[in-house]
Amino acid sequence: MNKFILKGRVCAAAIILVISAGLAACGGAAKTETDAENAQTEETVSETQAQTEDPAIAALPESISNEYVKIGKYKNIEVAKVEGLPEITDTAVDNNIRVILEGFSEFTDVDRPAKEGDAITLDYTVSVDGEEVEGAGASNYQLIIGDNAMFTGFDTSIIGKKAGDSYTLDHTYSSDYAVAALAGKTAVFDMKILKVQEVEMPDLTDDFVQKVSQKSETVEEYRQEVREVLEQNNKDSMINEIRSKVWDAIMENTEVLEYPEDQIQEEKDSYYNYFREGAEFYEMEFEEFLKDRLEVSKESFEQQAQEAAESNVKENLAANLIAETVGIDISDKAVQAGMEEMAKTLGFDSVDELVEDAPNRAYVERMVIREKVMDWAAEHSKQVEQEKQQ
Repeated sequence: MNKFILKGRVCAAAIILVISAGLAACGGAAKTETDAENAQTEETVSETQAQTEDPAIAALPESISNEYVKIGKYKNIEVAKVEGLPEITDTAVDNNIRVILEGFSEFTDVDRPAKEGDAITLDYTVSVDGEEVEGAGASNYQLIIGDNAMFTGFDTSIIGKKAGDSYTLDHTYSSDYAVAALAGKTAVFDMKILKVQEVEMPDLTDDFVQKVSQKSETVEEYRQEVREVLEQNNKDSMINEIRSKVWDAIMENTEVLEYPEDQIQEEKDSYYNYFREGAEFYEMEFEEFLKDRLEVSKESFEQQAQEAAESNVKENLAANLIAETVGIDISDKAVQAGMEEMAKTLGFDSVDELVEDAPNRAYVERMVIREKVMDWAAEHSKQVEQEKQQ
């Protein structure tokens, strides 16, 4: 399936692991241009209430419009004050270091019964009332006993089994389980253990630190490095929350006068293509994929595609109008620079690689413009106490 749509969210979830070049899927631990921009945004937002309005901002019209869209309010947006950042505890630092150490673990095949902490590779199928549930099983599925990767009891049922063993496991799903074919049903898992491996996690030593860190030499320095990364993640989370709140408020104040049909069609095509890739991944016909995997009718999916397209186009139209009004540089050169930074942040080697993984180049360009506008809007917003928020 297309990675581009998901990759940014994956990076956001995994950024706590980004400590060294060896783990830098989303960027290194060292400060980047994006870090600096975020720091500036944070400082600007936090100081907004203490400042008088910039004359240049005050001179901008309160509402703006063009032939496609009308925005009632886009500057000095008031949002609920974001609460203080949680403290980074020693436990949080230790837990994150453990995750990093696990990433460098060595796996050794063993010919013995499985125990907690072992890595297991297995095949399994799922049946209900004697009929196999298509798409519910997996081949070469991997897990660590004790991680509770599936449901309670799934991985611990493997304890005592050896490579080559087969057995069955019953599990009753809740009535509100997301997959209709399994909701409220008792399923039988036919399990076959393919491989049992012992996992050896490296010790946290100065030597290990020097192999994985770009700036730390000792364990204590590395702990501080991890703590600083986690603290920066918390600050970034606060900034992103502010940006999200401000942009949501702008969208609530935005009315679309006319949707450009070519843009709507382009967005719908991207939406369809994304899920067609999903159908190909599961080796299913598209309508079968909609019915069995997404549990929606063709008509419902068409409505979802239309709504998603209109939502994206609305945001793009608003972003372009605000950029034009306030003088944000969205020249080809500026957008190209933004694409280069986005590629770097998302872990792509080049803009070409980024574009190849996206629906098309125009899609990435629009994302860059939207990000620039969201930054501007957040920088010129006001955090207010909840009861004072308008």
